[in-house]
Amino acid sequence: MIALPIDQITSASLEALVQNRAPESRTLEFQAALPARDNQGRHELLADISALGNVAGGDLIFGMAEDDDGAASAIVPILCNPDEECLRLQDVIANGLEPKLSGVHVVAVSVGPDVYSFVARIPQSRNGPHRVKTNQLFTPPQGLRKRQLALPDTRLASCRTSTPAPQSGTPPA
Repeated sequence: MIALPIDQITSASLEALVQNRAPESRTLEFQAALPARDNQGRHELLADISALGNVAGGDLIFGMAEDDDGAASAIVPILCNPDEECLRLQDVIANGLEPKLSGVHVVAVSVGPDVYSFVARIPQSRNGPHRVKTNQLFTPPQGLRKRQLALPDTRLASCRTSTPAPQSGTPPA
């Protein structure tokens, strides 16, 4: 996650990620292009957003290339109407997850004359896990990758990550 309020992120902030070779992490993800306007593009966007929200929250940056190691390597300027794209992304996010993930903000960052990168800031969810409505799958991150789980799998995954109950006759720690 970029250590700035989202409305203070500038092209210099994004350039610093490239100069420092900032790695993708559980709270920072890079995409070179905006998601496509088709179903596959919406699914990928919603999977990324839900994965971040289901864990710790974070920033998803569109218009940022990454190298083979998953580190920021270059800003990829996007020529578009920034207001239209911010509204489109926010609309897909607002209507594509269940339960709804509130508090997501998307901003356009000018990186040159009439070209932009976009930052989506996703809060850590307090009412998750969230799933993509259209395919009913949950997308928790697994390392730097995402995997999709159906509802029964999420129950098993939560059992594996929860603290085991004390054995009978063993005092709680």
